[in-house]
Amino acid sequence: MKKSIFEDILNLQREVIRLMNEMSAFPSKALSLTQQGDDHWEPSCDIYRCRQKLHIIFDIAGIDKDSIKIRTTREYLIISGKRLLATEGDNPSYYTMEIESGNFERLVYFPEIPLNYDDPEVKYQDGLLKINFDIAIKEEKIIDIEIT
Repeated sequence: MKKSIFEDILNLQREVIRLMNEMSAFPSKALSLTQQGDDHWEPSCDIYRCRQKLHIIFDIAGIDKDSIKIRTTREYLIISGKRLLATEGDNPSYYTMEIESGNFERLVYFPEIPLNYDDPEVKYQDGLLKINFDIAIKEEKIIDIEIT
């Protein structure tokens, strides 16, 4: 009976290794568990702070500027749109297909710093969508309190 348990463990180990090998055959961009059943892709994103600005940059080459939708709350930013890749000729047979196409959506949470959400600077150039938020300056307010 003990031999059976060890065989089961070895079989499980082999299955995990097999699955890991299959996962490594996916495109170079890692898939999250939530993405696997979704019908959209997520563009890469960088978020960083310089001086009094928060910079958010999305890699969305080949997207028509007019198809990009940007929404924000005080907690997060969402961009969405669609990339259609034209193929030359009828019924193409792909040997490699690594460029994501179709609908995309990306939600990024803001870091916990005070931001001016009302007027971000937005530029789309050379395939990069750049969204810059001013960091709000916290002013210390001193209040005199009278003793009664």
